[in-house]
Amino acid sequence: MTIKTDGLQGLKPGLDAAREGRVLIKWADSTTPGSSEIVLTDTTLIYDIPIGKQIIITAIDYGLTSFSDSCVFTLVACSEPNGAGTVTDLNHDLYVASGASIAGVYTYHEEFCPPICVKHKDGHRSISFQVTANDASATITVGWHGWYEDET
Repeated sequence: MTIKTDGLQGLKPGLDAAREGRVLIKWADSTTPGSSEIVLTDTTLIYDIPIGKQIIITAIDYGLTSFSDSCVFTLVACSEPNGAGTVTDLNHDLYVASGASIAGVYTYHEEFCPPICVKHKDGHRSISFQVTANDASATITVGWHGWYEDET
């Protein structure tokens, strides 16, 4: 089967990135962030932006996997590698709360149209999530999807 991509401007760059091995799927599962506002530095989630590159973020996933807890999630770009420095919000705060009992793990998916573009030349050096949980035992799962390309 041949997939025709002519005229599918939104799909072609992602297909090209996948074919060339430039896709990024960054994820942190069963993370306990604590009860203060922090930028997550899990090595499976954070991405340091190389010089001369920009990151295209197409979607995020986030969820709370513990009982009777709450958490605020925000995708962020940081001015230093490994989630350090000044934080720039890339989306609005996303609030999730769980009840006294949950039947399973629920994650939420949000797509960005148009995608978010984060450029090294704009002073951004890493991408992660900033989270604030209600207590030290809250457990979350969080991730983002996209690709890298040369800056334009």
